[in-house]
Amino acid sequence: LQLHQAGQLQEAETVYRQILDIKPDFAEAHSNLGTVLQELGRMDEAVATYHKAITIKPDYAETHNILGNALQDLGKLDEAVSSYHKALAIKPDYAEVHNNLGIALKDLGRLDEAVASYHKALAIKSGFAEVHNNLGNVLKDLGRLDEAVASYNKALAIKPDYAEAHYNLGIALKDLGRMEDAVASYRKALAINPDYAKAHYNLGKALNKTGQQEEAIKSYRRAIALNPDYVDAHNNLGGALQELDRLEEGEAACRRAIELKPDHAQAHSNLALILLRKGHLKEAWDEYEWRWRMPENAPSARAYPQLRWDGSPVEGKSILLWGEQGIGDEIRYAGMIPDVLETGASVSIVCDERLVDLFARSFDGARVFAAPFTEKDAGVDAFDCQCPFGSLGQFFRPSLDSFPSGEGGYLRADLDRLEFWKTRLMEKSDRPKVGLSWSGTISDPRRRPLRDREHATIEEMAPVLSIGGLDFVNLQSHDCSADIEQAKSLYGADIHTWDDLDLRNDLDGLAALTVALDLVISFATFGAEFAGALSVPTYCFSLRAWAEACSYDGTGNSVWQPDIRYLTKTLDEPWRDVLEEIARITRKKFSL
Repeated sequence: LQLHQAGQLQEAETVYRQILDIKPDFAEAHSNLGTVLQELGRMDEAVATYHKAITIKPDYAETHNILGNALQDLGKLDEAVSSYHKALAIKPDYAEVHNNLGIALKDLGRLDEAVASYHKALAIKSGFAEVHNNLGNVLKDLGRLDEAVASYNKALAIKPDYAEAHYNLGIALKDLGRMEDAVASYRKALAINPDYAKAHYNLGKALNKTGQQEEAIKSYRRAIALNPDYVDAHNNLGGALQELDRLEEGEAACRRAIELKPDHAQAHSNLALILLRKGHLKEAWDEYEWRWRMPENAPSARAYPQLRWDGSPVEGKSILLWGEQGIGDEIRYAGMIPDVLETGASVSIVCDERLVDLFARSFDGARVFAAPFTEKDAGVDAFDCQCPFGSLGQFFRPSLDSFPSGEGGYLRADLDRLEFWKTRLMEKSDRPKVGLSWSGTISDPRRRPLRDREHATIEEMAPVLSIGGLDFVNLQSHDCSADIEQAKSLYGADIHTWDDLDLRNDLDGLAALTVALDLVISFATFGAEFAGALSVPTYCFSLRAWAEACSYDGTGNSVWQPDIRYLTKTLDEPWRDVLEEIARITRKKFSL
């Protein structure tokens, strides 16, 4: 036993075996030998030795417990649970076993039972910090985040230097959208254990979410220094570098992640974005196809049973095209639908229901259906093949010269509604009409710190709102009445809006209003894509990363919609210079 406690495991094994040669029915010696074998990594031998101890002494609760631990290490979770139950049948107040049983039940996905086991452990031993931490983990998995935070805090009240609990608390706080608190928790974990690679990695993720990309990069690099094969850290490092426009470094990090794990779908997708920004379109589209292997996209990838179109001739055949991701992406990639129609195929389209009338009018000859498309409608006999909008790029936009040249959109507004809006706008005045969109709604609090940098406040819009001789028109789809009042109060600017037009859901009406305008000034949102697709001159103020993903030739004009001109900044720069430039070119456009 002294040799064992001193860490002299080989010597301890020899002595235990000598004892058992003399006294084969010595249950404690079998149990202790099993522990030595387990620590030596000889798990199967350890399990066999524990069984010998239990055969000799069936009511040996401690051995049933450590046998359960060994079985759990071997992945034999059901057998481990059985061993823990046997230990508890002998010794019901064995708090450590209730804790170990909870761990096994969690790994089996039996989360409610795991919670019950942890509560039993705490009823016996309320100051058991590990149990409070483990209970927090299960509550987090159950989505009971506030309760999880409370459990982690109880663990830390008992054991303030519990690095793992600080780390787990950080995860829960991050999931609650409390990014600054999450950052603080990760930092506490790292103050206790500076070599905690996972904490460095997750600190990087939280810093990235709060817009602190430079600090995030340092954290990812620290995680990689501790664990050079940390695939996710390489991938996230690539994403953060891309956001800071450091494309070469970002590409290298993504390629390293792929080298370590060739099927890392997120790394391939991040690489696709970088390659798009660099104009390496053929490889970018190939990498972009990896998006379908990401768990969040898997249901969409399986939505239609027909074979995915591979670019082969489809003249005389039928093809189903379907929208994916957000409505802005549907609008952008819909610019390739005319290319499909020119192949001679019979084309059917599935899109956001708000786009059905607009797409039916714009893509003559295509049948248009609202998503979700029913299983019956998508039967294998209905179409020869299918393709998501974004995957058309590999066939129709493999290089810059494959994009349509010149101006001209591909969406068509309803002419009657267009005339209605032209008349209504002229009733205001004969001044130029400029549509405005400056901010959006953010439902996920975890995205707010970074997304706030993509939007502009009314104060930041001052250079534009201070232009005289224009009629401003609201294009924002959410309630922005407070902003409109502020614009009037600060700059004397009237931003006209109409209660009888639903800017979120009536996209046919929005299309007519947009085409009736002389100019749109917008942040990077679907409204900018929409205006460009309708061939309305658009000045889009955006982060450089977004703009470069849309204007691969570096001119600032979108290759997808040449009527969009991007004016950009880096992540950390203010909007002032960009919006002053937009104000300058707007004045020049209208000779103001």
